[in-house]
Amino acid sequence: MDIANQAPPLRRKIDILYLLPFIVFAGLLATLYTNALHWWYFEWTAQSTYYQHGVFIPFFVAIMIWRDRERLRRLPLSRSWWGLPLIFLAIGLVLFAIRAEVTLTLSISFILFLIGATLLVAGPKVTRALLFPMLFLFTMIPIVPNMIINYVAFPIQVLSAKLAATLLNIAHFPTDRIGVELHMESYTLNVELPCSGFKTLVGLLSFSGAFAYLVEGPVRKRWILFLSSAPLAVLVNGVRIALIGLVGEIFSADAAHSFHDYSGFIVLICGFMFLFWFAKTLKCDSFLGMSLADPPPPPPPGPDAPAENAASRREIEQAARKQAIQKLNAELGPPRPGALRHAATGIYPLIAIVAIACVAVRFVKVPTAEYKMLESADLPATIGGGAWKQLGGDVPIDPQTRETLNPTAWIDRTYFATGPVSASMNLLISGGNSRRVFHDPHECFLGSGFLLHDVGVTTIQTPSGPIAVQETVAEVVKTHEKSLMMFVYVVEGEQTQSALRVHAKMMWGTLFGESRRPSYFLRFRQMGNGTEPAKREELMDFIKAVWTEAGPKISHPQMLQRTARDARMKDEG
Repeated sequence: MDIANQAPPLRRKIDILYLLPFIVFAGLLATLYTNALHWWYFEWTAQSTYYQHGVFIPFFVAIMIWRDRERLRRLPLSRSWWGLPLIFLAIGLVLFAIRAEVTLTLSISFILFLIGATLLVAGPKVTRALLFPMLFLFTMIPIVPNMIINYVAFPIQVLSAKLAATLLNIAHFPTDRIGVELHMESYTLNVELPCSGFKTLVGLLSFSGAFAYLVEGPVRKRWILFLSSAPLAVLVNGVRIALIGLVGEIFSADAAHSFHDYSGFIVLICGFMFLFWFAKTLKCDSFLGMSLADPPPPPPPGPDAPAENAASRREIEQAARKQAIQKLNAELGPPRPGALRHAATGIYPLIAIVAIACVAVRFVKVPTAEYKMLESADLPATIGGGAWKQLGGDVPIDPQTRETLNPTAWIDRTYFATGPVSASMNLLISGGNSRRVFHDPHECFLGSGFLLHDVGVTTIQTPSGPIAVQETVAEVVKTHEKSLMMFVYVVEGEQTQSALRVHAKMMWGTLFGESRRPSYFLRFRQMGNGTEPAKREELMDFIKAVWTEAGPKISHPQMLQRTARDARMKDEG
């Protein structure tokens, strides 16, 4: 009797001992991927991020594994040495990513390591069963750079603004749409890129992917559930923007801002309600054991009818569970004994490998090639030999632009001509990390009610070398007034006028690291209306004056360091 009473606690102690190596392994793995964990947390919690849903992905993965727990308990365990190449590849990517400071490669390495470790510890059959949950972790990783996201999100931004304006007009709240601005009688709403609907689309795609995986039913119906999230995201986001407009029109702009901050919960609730209803409409079987089929017809009226109905429902559910277990037993056999001990034995080599990798990471040296960014003081207030003088002070960056672009350098100022002409020009230079700092002027100006019509690339010869700019005409949508503008990107020292080429360079830098040379966007804008040749010549003269001063410092950033060093030595002398 005493032995029988002591057996269960003894077995529990043994199980806990088998869990210890997994705890040690998890701690070492978190140490190895500390930089990735910090990056994920930053991207998930940033205010304008597209990955706020990422914090829920590990919970979805845990639910997926828990849902398949009975099948996993019955799968045969084995060792597959094919996991070792994946593990060594993942560790190689860790060392490369830390040296190049590329967090995306580090994140990809993490998932590769999980797949390789599962192969080594549990074998191919268990790995195949867990492959989708492990790959689903990619939905929590910021894979695509913000600039490419903005490029893709722009059409959704316009569509969401159109839908919201249509809904407001249907609701008898007159609304004029100019680009992505909604003008109501006493409230104006600007649909920015973070509110474009792409954030909603990314979140709902991830959510519906998990929902479709957890639903029991034919594969065709589960694919329909997943694909329905794309139009659902646009529709729900249009309704959300319309509701923000209603709150702003009826109450105040402050009330609309407060409602905007919490409106994301409306999207999630509406998304879940729609997916649940759609799964019932498609006649899927169940969701996490919850039946989606119509309940059985009620029994004939009688005094004991409710009790019999409840009892019969419980009996049906119990019979369904028993039938599912019997089906698994017939297909895979009973649960495998000693599975935890088998897995614990295979985890010890992984502990040794990760421990060595954690030590090796300490010896990785990060390149220290740093370049000084262009600052406001590096560009004189008088340029072109006195032909152009700064009018007033620099315009500071607004909080919303800083949050979206996060530039390291920002120069926004106006110059006026001191000669016989009275032209005034606006100069904008933004610089920093090429993954975030750039925006497409076509999108930015459309949000302000302008359409940009590209004319072509113009090369201007200057004492500091040629500068090739994209020449474009800015047209006010409402009044059709036109003005001239030219712009150029300088990425990794190379001038380009195409946002697509910038996207490609950014993706390469995201995957394989950058040389840390500052990248810039320069925009030159004629402040007066008109596109006649004389105004074009004035704008080109202004660009020549600016590039003569800024060109060497932008194309050869080491000159800024040399200038600062020479000034310091002069002061010390």
